[in-house]
Amino acid sequence: LKQLGVRASLKLLVANVKERLQDALSRTP
Repeated sequence: LKQLGVRASLKLLVANVKERLQDALSRTP
């Protein structure tokens, strides 16, 4: 059960990082 929570938070973290990367890339000329 704990491992599932860790995986879920990891997925959330990865999604957050990807979103920030996309935002930074789109802002770059």
